[in-house]
Amino acid sequence: MRAVFAGMCPNCGGDISDERLQQKLPCAQCLPSIPDEVVEALRRDFFEAVEEIARILESTGKLRNYKKFYEIEKIVVEADELFYKATGNRLWSAQKTWLRRVIQGRSFAVLAPTGVGKTVFGTFTAVFLAAKYGKKSFIVLPTSVLVKQVYERAVEYAERVGLDPESIIAYLGRSKAKDRKEILERISSGDFKILIATAQFLRRNFDAIKTNKFDFIFVDDVDAVLKSSKNIDQILILLGLGPEAVEAALRLVIIKRRIAALLSRRREVPGELRNEYEELRERLGECLKEAKVGSLVISTATGRPRGLRVRLFRELLGP
Repeated sequence: MRAVFAGMCPNCGGDISDERLQQKLPCAQCLPSIPDEVVEALRRDFFEAVEEIARILESTGKLRNYKKFYEIEKIVVEADELFYKATGNRLWSAQKTWLRRVIQGRSFAVLAPTGVGKTVFGTFTAVFLAAKYGKKSFIVLPTSVLVKQVYERAVEYAERVGLDPESIIAYLGRSKAKDRKEILERISSGDFKILIATAQFLRRNFDAIKTNKFDFIFVDDVDAVLKSSKNIDQILILLGLGPEAVEAALRLVIIKRRIAALLSRRREVPGELRNEYEELRERLGECLKEAKVGSLVISTATGRPRGLRVRLFRELLGP
């Protein structure tokens, strides 16, 4: 017996069979029969099938959410070609999944062991977003040694895909005072597309960086960032969230913990605490409505990051 999933059709949001859902096809209401050319394309090239399905849905006047799905897959195909140009390899399935989330503006954590391509993904994504859309990215690393390595890799990618390498800035602690001053001036004026630096640099030079709003921030080794709660607040502000939103979210996290603690002991939650919770939710909702927030990707090989301020990420950027 086939299972049916409610509200999961990628086009209309209606019910869909597990077989169609697995192949990322629309439901039977949107696409009553699956043409032979789609079946053949599914065997040969997934994007060809997506393109053909989008064409059929448009011709029948049924194209809805699948248009967005098609547009995302088209960008992934373009990125894959640039990735091959930059590295000589193809994006593997997990990297494509991560890229889809970034394209949709989502924030998330990548939990995977060392050596699976997390840093390569973050570096390439920053180069891709700059080359294709002129977007601004910040790559946060734990050490200056890694800053140098990632900078060299980013410059190499940029040269291969047609992005001006001069648009990439790396802050190395051992640079001469004159060079450091020049770099800080460029950062403050926004004269770059990609900034590569350590979490320590972020803490010490936030005043110079905060004049920028980043579309994409990649944090490699989140443990280095979590050493300072200030880093977390700063990253959220650099993504486009105002201090008021960060403050409201932190207070909301604290109140949620207090309410959870009371409920776990089967105690009544005071009315003033419930009221404050609702007021903060409303205020935070208004702040988030007005903000245009970038995408944050946190890389870790040790496990899910924990702590009070880490909950801010979930409150402000989603689970």
